Order: sequence, then C-alpha cells, then structure tokens
Amino acid sequence: MMKHDAAGPTLLRQLTYRLVAFTLVFAVLDIGLVVWTYVSQPEALGEQLLTLEASKLEHSPVLTPDELTGPPGAP
Repeated sequence: MMKHDAAGPTLLRQLTYRLVAFTLVFAVLDIGLVVWTYVSQPEALGEQLLTLEASKLEHSPVLTPDELTGPPGAP
C-alpha cells in the first residue's frame, strides 16, 4: 500500500475547489448584474418582454386564447 504525504490536498481537489470558487464568483456577479439592470431600468425590461411576446405571436400560425392572455399579474 502507498502512504500519502500530509503535504496538502491533491491536484484534483485543488482544481475542484478553484472551479467551484470560480463558478460561484461569476454566478454572484451575474445575479448582481441582473438585479442592477432590473432596479435601474424596470420600464425597459417590461418593454423588452412585451416585444418578445409580440414577436412570438407574430410568427405563430394560429392564435389561441391562451396566447392572447398576458403574463401572471398583468391587467
């Protein structure tokens, strides 16, 4: 049997920790960017959603009543 030195974590463990840390940092940055965009421009995001929905309906061959209803909470 081979004895392991107590020199530190293995290369695989180091890579795993760094990859997890890298992923978490960018996930937090991404969430922060989305929140900042939403807080600073709520009207623009609403207009963008409306434009996307209108584009989807424009390319639909048949309109159903479900497609003509707005998102939940819309008047």
